[in-house]
Amino acid sequence: MHFTTPKPSKAIKFCAVCGRAAISRHFGALSCKACAAFFRRTVTGRKSFTCEKQRNCVIDSRPYQLICQACRWQKCISAGMQVSEVVSLGAPRKPRRRNTEKKQQLQMQAAPVNNTKKKPIQQSSVAVSAYRSPSMPKLQKFDHNSTFSSYQNHEWLRKLNFVNQALQYARRAMLPAAMDPFNKKSIMPDITNYLLNDSRFCHTYLVETGIFNIASEVIDKKLPEIILHWSYLTTLLNTLQYDCLQHRKITCMDYSMIEMSEASLREWYATEPMFSRHYDILVGHGIPTWFRTEEIMRKIRSLGMTNEEQACFAILSLIETITRLSSEPKVTRLRFKPLLDNVFRSMNMYYRDNFAPDCAATRIGNLIMALPLMTVGI
Repeated sequence: MHFTTPKPSKAIKFCAVCGRAAISRHFGALSCKACAAFFRRTVTGRKSFTCEKQRNCVIDSRPYQLICQACRWQKCISAGMQVSEVVSLGAPRKPRRRNTEKKQQLQMQAAPVNNTKKKPIQQSSVAVSAYRSPSMPKLQKFDHNSTFSSYQNHEWLRKLNFVNQALQYARRAMLPAAMDPFNKKSIMPDITNYLLNDSRFCHTYLVETGIFNIASEVIDKKLPEIILHWSYLTTLLNTLQYDCLQHRKITCMDYSMIEMSEASLREWYATEPMFSRHYDILVGHGIPTWFRTEEIMRKIRSLGMTNEEQACFAILSLIETITRLSSEPKVTRLRFKPLLDNVFRSMNMYYRDNFAPDCAATRIGNLIMALPLMTVGI
């Protein structure tokens, strides 16, 4: 009998810039063809971009027209793309211009003369540049090995950021069809219903990052408390992403806005008919909590966290919450040690490649010092 060994399946590669599928390396970094073309056009055309925000835009699999070009260029550089490799390949050829006017003149001369008027052709009502939503990225489970190379450190942090982007896409896909679903006024019944749906995103995050495999017993016993912390964490990240604190607004899980004023919060609590009997008691305890939450979010916003730092802050916050809720915190913290080692090793590589040497300890220290602020829930 002859036995044939099965061929190993090829691992799926992803672009280090936008997270889409990538086939090979371009200009020194693993990237898709679109990001490689963008990098080449920027170098050969000597283009310069400016960011309207604080150079902290999200670069993911959304349509390229909606991505900040300045932050996309910066991410290409941080991913390892080399300008020298583009220059060595030479400038791209200019596309040939088709002489359409000359062809039209020849066709008009050859066509027979017809004096009958023709009805104008009506254009289709469908726009040519219709919006196409990007496909949802495929999540990958993490590998928490003790031996980690520098490439694996970058890959681990990229996967961690990729999980956040994939969950953001899934959360946006659940929004109702509307012209502008991101700036609508928040209603309390919608938040309550959305909290039940968002619990499965919390479970997906815990499974894909490996947290569930480490502390499944604690998660099963304290799942409601963990989901409540997850909702608070999601609200914080959404608020930081859309930077609405400068207008005294907080972005909820369904991307609706709550204005941080006493009149607006009273109106928000009044949208739930179930709380009509205890409305005054709920408002008396709820409004100070919202104001305290706004103050905490402003303190975290002052850190100026990048997308990678936000991903690191999210997983550290969940690990700290699960450890605090466990009956044996010391044992649980020892179980999380391999995962925490990977987090800090990956962040060390990230700070080494993107910041000055004296900034790494300060920035990671600010993240750790901000973790106790997350104990105050909404």
